[in-house]
Amino acid sequence: MARVTDGLTVQGSGSWNHAEQSNAPCLRSNIVSAGNPTPIGACITQIKGVPYSNPYGALGTSPAYSPPLMFNMRARYDFTAGAYHPFAWVGASHIASMSNQPASFPGRQQSVTESSDHDDGALHDTRIHDL
Repeated sequence: MARVTDGLTVQGSGSWNHAEQSNAPCLRSNIVSAGNPTPIGACITQIKGVPYSNPYGALGTSPAYSPPLMFNMRARYDFTAGAYHPFAWVGASHIASMSNQPASFPGRQQSVTESSDHDDGALHDTRIHDL
């Protein structure tokens, strides 16, 4: 937080995250069902007949809910208007793209965006691939 001038305060924070799944801990089964035939207490190895080796994500991939960049910034300006002390403020925040499922989740889709040479400078040609 910084008071830039008399009445103007600026506040911000941010984080850079480069998380990577580096282990494959055991997720023990606590119930047997049609979708989870794994015996109680054993490591879950399949879901609905599909192999499921690491419930926390494939090794070397970014974990779920782990954006690479987050930041926020706020500015507040306090002033006097007669007997009143009003203020105005503005704020902005950004959370980079992230997945809400681990990369090993059965049926997960990954969105791949490629840029192309268009006059508008926007990203085009979005494709979805099954993992």
